[in-house]
Amino acid sequence: MLATPPLPETQARQLAKRGYYCTYLSAEPGHEQRDAVHETDTVIVPIEGEVELVFKGATHFPRPGREIHVPAWTAHTVRNIGDVTAVWLRGLEAVRAHSD
Repeated sequence: MLATPPLPETQARQLAKRGYYCTYLSAEPGHEQRDAVHETDTVIVPIEGEVELVFKGATHFPRPGREIHVPAWTAHTVRNIGDVTAVWLRGLEAVRAHSD
């Protein structure tokens, strides 16, 4: 039996406590966000629908609520492979100021 995924708001708060800025993104069936690259580590968490996440030559099919970590400067594509609008949480690691 699969565990019930945490509520999106709960996951967003947990990611924020770990130093990530979170936004919700979506794509209609068959659409994708291709070759995104961020200067910080990224966490992708599917909320609704079915997504395919491709990076570093591997394809992932995360279930809702499961975090996938994408390292900084890594091109990645998120694709809606389902037949309903897909929604996911994207957390970008906060850039910390460095002092000399």
